[in-house]
Amino acid sequence: MADEVKTNQAQVETIFAMMSSGHRCIRMERFSLILWGVTGGILCIVTDILFSNVERSQTAVPIFLSIVLSGVALVDSFYSRHRRHAKGETFPFVHAQITKVWWLSLAMGVLFTFGSSYFGGFYMVYGAWLFVLGLGLFVHGLFSEQMLEWAGLLILSLGIVPLALNVPYEFSKWLAASVFGLGLPALSFLLDGGRARRSFRRVVQSLLWLLLVLTPPLAAQQFFRNHAPATIYNLPVVSLQAFKLEKASDKSGIVELPAGTRVPVKVAIKGNIFQNEETTMPLTLSRPLEISMENGKLSGYFRVAGGEWLYYKRNLIVGGKGQKLMPELSHSDGPAVSYTGFTISIEK
Repeated sequence: MADEVKTNQAQVETIFAMMSSGHRCIRMERFSLILWGVTGGILCIVTDILFSNVERSQTAVPIFLSIVLSGVALVDSFYSRHRRHAKGETFPFVHAQITKVWWLSLAMGVLFTFGSSYFGGFYMVYGAWLFVLGLGLFVHGLFSEQMLEWAGLLILSLGIVPLALNVPYEFSKWLAASVFGLGLPALSFLLDGGRARRSFRRVVQSLLWLLLVLTPPLAAQQFFRNHAPATIYNLPVVSLQAFKLEKASDKSGIVELPAGTRVPVKVAIKGNIFQNEETTMPLTLSRPLEISMENGKLSGYFRVAGGEWLYYKRNLIVGGKGQKLMPELSHSDGPAVSYTGFTISIEK
């Protein structure tokens, strides 16, 4: 009797598995996940390097992304169709529609990048791309692989939660690079032909996948936070007054700025409401600051009141990418800061 019950239960589970497989009528190619993952990871890392100039990047970045992503989409589409024809299979109608949704998601990501470059909010761009990626995978998973649904929800969370926690821009960039460059290729090995698995197995797979994609950005953040070039600790320390009296402009050293030092902040404002486009706002340091110089130029490293060495591009947060803060230090004028990318306009 017990054996008969087990046999019937196994038959019922088999029927449900067949029904689930029937509903999931398309498959995600492993090649597609690896292709998009490697491309996305590289773009996350090199885009800021290639387009470091804010003014130029406002138009160049969306154009660059459009060209690269369009090329990858065409390669993915042609190769997927080639694989289908080589196996003697047809290209399902549902797959063609899901592909359109995927392309539309990519277009939304490019449009958000373009809009945030002009109207602010660029600090959210990597979170937005993770949201777009997660949404695309989740929709695809509804008709193909169960694991893609789980991964899509996880990536959606990775896009939203960092924004809610107001994590640094650099961390969100490396998180996106890790999700694309490591997460998608790893996800390709978790595909199992659309089979329905138990929730416990999916939870374990999801936790291991999260561990994989979160470890590199967290480790990088900790490393860069506590890491500074060893040469900094051997540099001579001079006061601001002594630095101003020096004639040589190619020396390396550490300049001490005492508390109470006046630092003029040059603010460049764009828009159609004011006549003047640049003004100077004098600010006063509340705590002593040490700034490192390398061959007469700012190296980017600083520390507050003898604390740990920090790097201004990672630790000095001012708005989003469209707003850029550039510290300066000269023998004649001392410390100063230039603030660009700030816009005040009247729209009709």
